[in-house]
Amino acid sequence: MKKRVFLLTATLLTAPLYSVQAEAKTSTELAVDKKAIDAELKTLEQDMINMNKQFDTYVATYEALQQEMIDLEADIAVTNDELRERRQIIANRMTAYQAQDSTFSPYVEAFVGADSFTDLVTRTLSVKKIIDADEAMRTHQHEQASTLKKQHATLLEKEAAHEQQFQMMQQQYEDMTVKRAENKAQSLALKEKIATKKEKEQLARERKKAAAQAEKLKKMQQQQVEAVKKAQQQAQQAQQQAAAKERAQAAAQAAQQQAQQQAQQTPTPAPQKTSTTDATSNADEASVSTTGGNAGNVNFGAKTTDADQQTPTVDGSTTAKGIIAEASKYLGTSYVWGGSTPSTGFDCSGLTSWAFKQNNVSIPRTAAQQYAASTKISASEAKAGDLVFFSYGKGVAHVGIYLGDGRMLNAQNRGVTIDKLAGHWSKYIVGYGRFAGVN
Repeated sequence: MKKRVFLLTATLLTAPLYSVQAEAKTSTELAVDKKAIDAELKTLEQDMINMNKQFDTYVATYEALQQEMIDLEADIAVTNDELRERRQIIANRMTAYQAQDSTFSPYVEAFVGADSFTDLVTRTLSVKKIIDADEAMRTHQHEQASTLKKQHATLLEKEAAHEQQFQMMQQQYEDMTVKRAENKAQSLALKEKIATKKEKEQLARERKKAAAQAEKLKKMQQQQVEAVKKAQQQAQQAQQQAAAKERAQAAAQAAQQQAQQQAQQTPTPAPQKTSTTDATSNADEASVSTTGGNAGNVNFGAKTTDADQQTPTVDGSTTAKGIIAEASKYLGTSYVWGGSTPSTGFDCSGLTSWAFKQNNVSIPRTAAQQYAASTKISASEAKAGDLVFFSYGKGVAHVGIYLGDGRMLNAQNRGVTIDKLAGHWSKYIVGYGRFAGVN
């Protein structure tokens, strides 16, 4: 597996680059250049397919390694229990010896207590067997402890090597992605140069259609912004109208109360008094109705919390919280090389680009492109919703969503998870980036 990765690296680094010099070459020469670039592109795409297969092998190896770690930890637990029991047996036996006269050894006790020479030999052999057994247990105890320690160290080395291999694969995949994009751009440029007039017109129409689609999307986005603004204005007007209505009702109720007080001071016929009572009851009902309306306004837009605690609680803008909430939906799911949607699964930059897109923030697809397009900030300036980038020796090859408090949410070889930046990750941090509209 490792050998295959190095071969891919060599292919990538030694592949020739073809510059487009249309003015200095004939159409036939340009066609030759295009054929060479297309062949290189085809080879590169096959290499990326092979790397996806390698990743499947990597996952299987990693899972086997994790199971081996689990089995070893179980063995260690059992061995530790056995060692504790052996220590207790030896300690109990030594306590029994020490409870007797300390001036006599077990051999002396056997000699003094013997009834005959045969009994003496029997006692001496028994004591020797016990002492030899104790010594054997001590030796076995040290050997087992040493063996388990070596096994554990070996597995840790394997895990570290496996992690480094994964990082190399990430870096190579990023390099291939950039190279593939460059080749596609060169191929299209050459195709346009050597195309017939009809083909040129078709390409021009496609460009015009693409520009029109971009303009349409831009207008739709503006309309969405205006619609939101209008809705907010309407909601504000409704609140103002409700407040005015409440004030009017309160004034009417105050006038009614004043009329009641005047009626009590001035004698009035019984029918008029009954009418006043009915009016008061109606006014009270109106007051209850108004209060109910205010309660509805207060509850509108009330802050909610995530009941299942899947989404981390963070401080930040609404957009930043939305991005983190979207990415948190996929916590615990497996890593998928090259994945960028929930239906395909996610790799690191696929998760970030998807979460940002669902919150109306457009960012490039790959980790390297996201780093290049972001505004660079320091670690002290980073807030929840910003991105944190990593490199394993060459270019940027990994990205995560910063959560604050030294944590990030990212898609890595263990799946979509929340990790602390301290320790392993701190060795590879390149920096932090921010996109407009998030913080």
